[in-house]
Amino acid sequence: MSNDMVKVEFDLKSALQKLKQIEGGLALAVATTLNEVGKRAYQEALRTLKQKFTLRNQYVERGLTYYEVNYRRSNGQFRDVDKMAFILGHRAEFMATQEFGGKHFPKSGSRLPIPTPFARGGDWGKPILRRYSMRAMGDIEEGGRGKGKRGKPGVPFFMGRGSRKGIYIRVGNILQMLRSLARRYVPIKATRWLSGSAKAVATKQLFEQIFADAVRRILSKDLEVK
Repeated sequence: MSNDMVKVEFDLKSALQKLKQIEGGLALAVATTLNEVGKRAYQEALRTLKQKFTLRNQYVERGLTYYEVNYRRSNGQFRDVDKMAFILGHRAEFMATQEFGGKHFPKSGSRLPIPTPFARGGDWGKPILRRYSMRAMGDIEEGGRGKGKRGKPGVPFFMGRGSRKGIYIRVGNILQMLRSLARRYVPIKATRWLSGSAKAVATKQLFEQIFADAVRRILSKDLEVK
């Protein structure tokens, strides 16, 4: 048993009978349990994000969020324990696609502009260089041939067909692809990164241990109904 788990050392059935005599006691115990297990699931999901995905900034991490359970309603009444829910999720729609699988389509146009290593400074693990973002490149012409001066990049342009269709740029006499336009969408395989994290943490044993601890704390008045 890990050190952060509470060992059950008292008669839970008897304790529950005593808990029923405390108004709102059961609601508080259940809400406390859901919040504690939920926060642990959040931490596990955060670790999973860092392990399974290449995070080039903190946007994805900050998008992971949760909503705790309040054992009282806004009118002061105690919530029905059967309807309590700790909500864990992500604000970004594309992370839902990562969870359940699907297809990643372009925001506009018929082709998905997939960045190449060159657009990332030569490394897949790096973010796209700001000057090569779609917004920074602005309106792109078809079949341009502009060369950059003294080996510097020229003006981006569309060129190619089929698998070679893309957005290119000339650096001196060398042609470099910035974005591939060969695909209309990219299939995304379901990773179950969120539900898998929650299932790994939210075990029956953990629920029982934390619930028993919450009941004990309420009966000892270490945790009080307010």
